[in-house]
Amino acid sequence: MPFEGGTLGFEAASTTASVHPFILTEYETSPLSRPIKQTNVDNSVISTQYSTNADVDQVRSFNNAPTPTVASFNGATSLRVVQDIPEQNFTVDFFIKTANPNTGIFCAADGTQGSNGHDRHLYLQDGILKVRVWQGNSWSTGRVLNDNHWHHIALVVKTGVGQNIYIDGNLVSPSSTYDHSDFNWQTEFWIGYSNDIGYFEGQMSSFRIWNVAQSASDISSMAFKQFNSTAGLIFSLPMDGNLTPTVGSAPINNGGVSSASTVGFYAANTLSKTILIDENAKQTCIFKDKLGRVVLTRKFLSGQNVDTYNVYDDYGQLVSVLPPGSVDGNGVVTASLIFQYTYDNLNRLIEKKVPGAEPQKFFYNDKDQLVLTQDANMRTPQYTGDDGASNKYLATFYDEIGRVKKTGFAFVSPTVGQDFNLQESDITKLLTETQYYPNTSWVKNQGAKVIAPTGITPNRNFVWSYIERRNGITYTGNPVWTGKQHLLKDGLTEGPVLDEDTYGVDWYVSGYDGLQKPTLSLHYLFTGTAHPEVRTYETYTYDNGQRL
Repeated sequence: MPFEGGTLGFEAASTTASVHPFILTEYETSPLSRPIKQTNVDNSVISTQYSTNADVDQVRSFNNAPTPTVASFNGATSLRVVQDIPEQNFTVDFFIKTANPNTGIFCAADGTQGSNGHDRHLYLQDGILKVRVWQGNSWSTGRVLNDNHWHHIALVVKTGVGQNIYIDGNLVSPSSTYDHSDFNWQTEFWIGYSNDIGYFEGQMSSFRIWNVAQSASDISSMAFKQFNSTAGLIFSLPMDGNLTPTVGSAPINNGGVSSASTVGFYAANTLSKTILIDENAKQTCIFKDKLGRVVLTRKFLSGQNVDTYNVYDDYGQLVSVLPPGSVDGNGVVTASLIFQYTYDNLNRLIEKKVPGAEPQKFFYNDKDQLVLTQDANMRTPQYTGDDGASNKYLATFYDEIGRVKKTGFAFVSPTVGQDFNLQESDITKLLTETQYYPNTSWVKNQGAKVIAPTGITPNRNFVWSYIERRNGITYTGNPVWTGKQHLLKDGLTEGPVLDEDTYGVDWYVSGYDGLQKPTLSLHYLFTGTAHPEVRTYETYTYDNGQRL
């Protein structure tokens, strides 16, 4: 243990008969007496600086906005865009972050500040998102959005349907049946302003207008950054610092809006810095914020910084990893080189994208169990094997107490960011299946080859687990559990009458006690009459303290 009251301490690392190596720990002289340096037996060093001038270290700060850049609004300014927009069958979508309960977001107008008319209003009143499309009435979504977190909002107006609002990819209720705007003489629109309540205060990102009414699935994809189509896109403003639209060439008057790039530098004394020095005198610097999250890992190569940044959202979840080479000297990020992670409103990972690959998607049921995964090859196969089926999902079905019962492929249509309650019948191409039995009667009924090992007599609290390994075999009907259902020969169409003596079987049986602790593992392998059978088992015994 460290010496009390001193600045140096020693902790024994290991001891032998002739050598007594020590770990040397140095402590700061402040009343906190925190460790600042540790020298290990192998001469590697861990040095910690609890307060560092981050500007000197040049640690970049990356905003956690849904897009690479944002625009900041101070509650007294807005963006005026001189461009006509549709009155029917259109979509407006964007991301916002605000703490102000009464703030304008968007409107179409004619004349200075809508002096000749205004319409298509989106704004917060008492924190609740409200909509007004003339001559329809103003209506409330009932959703409070001034929580200072990022939200995706989409207004969809469609002939014969009316007005729908989507928040974070989900359709909200109520809505309005008024399906068009009668204000058809607008000459401009305002971002960050609504005549119904005033200017916007907060941050905004990725503002787009479409001349089509986007579908629910497309809106959900937009909310989770999965929508790449530009069909029908008539205006797009990434808000990238110069406020120049990437789609739409009409002039923009920024009205004094300050556009804030996501790239800046941490201020002095906002990070802790840990320096790791290995036995070869190579340094690694780890920078952590005040919440203890690693924001930068810095190594050195030929005198140059080799940086890996971590970016977190407002909930503390890791949303991006920026590896070396993904950020240039000006702080510009190359999106194709970064790792990206997307979460739903319940903080569950629903998308993961790694460099060089299309996104992998994840779907959960209402018990928060992962039931579906899908990579790009499942969406659009790049090979001819495994039937080449497209838009399939790797599925996992659980029993009533959360144990995995089946895995396989399912051809279903889940919605991004929403629960999907997988049914057992949804798995049409089975990969593995587990049957759970409350006693050993099933195992004993499988014949002399598959029985509990001699001398093992499980009590009535045992739960037996049978796991079937398929090796690509497809069932043509309901399996009969005779011990002949798992055949090792590939390419067969299996039925209940195939001969295990010819093709072989491979069984795995596990036993558990009443506390679900494993007590027995049995593996039986028989590959045909020309080869000897192999039966392997292990038993596990516990004391009264449940120790193995």
